[in-house]
Amino acid sequence: MKQKILTITLILILVANIVPLVNSATTSDDLSVGDYDITYSYDLAQAQAGERFNLKITITNADTEDKDDIMFSFDLNSPFDISSDDEEWDIGDLSAGESISKIFRIEVDENTDSDDYKAKFNLEDSDDEWNDYFTIEVNSNKADIIIASVESSPLTLTPNLNDAKLTVHLENQGTESAKFLKAKLILPEGFSATNSYSDTASIGTIAGESKQNAVFYINTDKTLKSGVYTGTIELIYKEGSQDKTKTLQFDLPVQGSPQFKIISVIPESKIMPKQTSKIKVTLTNTGDKKAEETSIKVFEKSDYPFSFTEKTYYIGTLEPGQSSTAIFELTTDSDATANTYIVNTQIRTVSDGSVLVSEESMSIRIYEYEKTASDYLKIIGIVTLIILALVGFLLYRISKKRKKNSTKEIATLRKIIR
Repeated sequence: MKQKILTITLILILVANIVPLVNSATTSDDLSVGDYDITYSYDLAQAQAGERFNLKITITNADTEDKDDIMFSFDLNSPFDISSDDEEWDIGDLSAGESISKIFRIEVDENTDSDDYKAKFNLEDSDDEWNDYFTIEVNSNKADIIIASVESSPLTLTPNLNDAKLTVHLENQGTESAKFLKAKLILPEGFSATNSYSDTASIGTIAGESKQNAVFYINTDKTLKSGVYTGTIELIYKEGSQDKTKTLQFDLPVQGSPQFKIISVIPESKIMPKQTSKIKVTLTNTGDKKAEETSIKVFEKSDYPFSFTEKTYYIGTLEPGQSSTAIFELTTDSDATANTYIVNTQIRTVSDGSVLVSEESMSIRIYEYEKTASDYLKIIGIVTLIILALVGFLLYRISKKRKKNSTKEIATLRKIIR
């Protein structure tokens, strides 16, 4: 019985000594700073937000000569703090190859997120001075939400997109759950939400060390230029019984594309009923990419009083900022009503191997029929023909009458002669 109790006691002692070793996650690293080798170590389990941890620093004189007046001092910024009494370490002298160690008690701000942080320090001796830092990994017991990645559908954001899907992958790196989580998307200029509710997402709960997605739907402006834009997400959630808010930013890369604008529609002459006319349509590439194999097509409407001879005009290549003119011929009905008609066009182009299609509209003005010089010439010609016909008719009548009178005179003369 005594032996059994002794065995159990030994096991408990062994477990008591092993458990701290298992739970203790001491991390260490080495630096070479000037003529010195520095080793620092700390217990990762103690480097927690709102807690204090021990940072052990060992400095070795790696030079072949002795060093004197050695001074080590911290230059700590958020999230670290240290007692003012421990900010400086007056080391004094170190022989060649000699080492010295000291443990510092460092405090971590309670609002710190899980991440790697720099603990800056200064080291100097009678000959020189150096500035460097230790990298300290801090863990947080609170909810610590980050943006792990962002995906879009289509994969490449371009100008003039509608209803593009934006998926933001959120990750809680902390141990506390973020409950009742809601995300609000704030877009930069040139972007807009597809509708009034597509820029918000109710996510629910993200447990500690887990992930959830926030899905939004967005539009991009037609005039959006290529570049990397910054999007923002505002998060509202509960951590325990406390209300929390957090703002995160992410990149929105946009790949440019050719963009088109009809800058003028000029008829060669007034477009009126009963005529065939030509219009010059000037198209400009207002985008920041070259447009190849570009063509413009006009669409007729059955209730419009005109029709086009050819509906498609091939333009070719347009560099950014370059313009070209397409010429269309149209024939107007004789009973066309004077009005301004909106004609839709389709512009097709190739950019980086992809076929892009966009739509523009243009105005065509039909005027009331006005007599032209040709019309007046026709009238004059008709009147002249009528006059000539009348003159000819009169001359014919006169000639016929004279001939008749002459015949009578001859007959009378013959009677007299007889």
